[in-house]
Amino acid sequence: MNSIAVLGSTSSIGKEVIKYPNTFHCPLRFEDSQEQYDKWFSANPQIDTLVHLARACKKDKIRDEQ
Repeated sequence: MNSIAVLGSTSSIGKEVIKYPNTFHCPLRFEDSQEQYDKWFSANPQIDTLVHLARACKKDKIRDEQ
């Protein structure tokens, strides 16, 4: 069965999308290497779609201040 991985599943929208059947949290981050993506998707061959809901740009110190 085909499945969907959600990058950014902890966002408001991501939390709703992840509730659908055959939808999974993708633990990768936008800044992770291609090798990390390849390894994760190789280990999860049932995933055929990636929904990107994560913030695509990182502003300095934003995460540290929250």
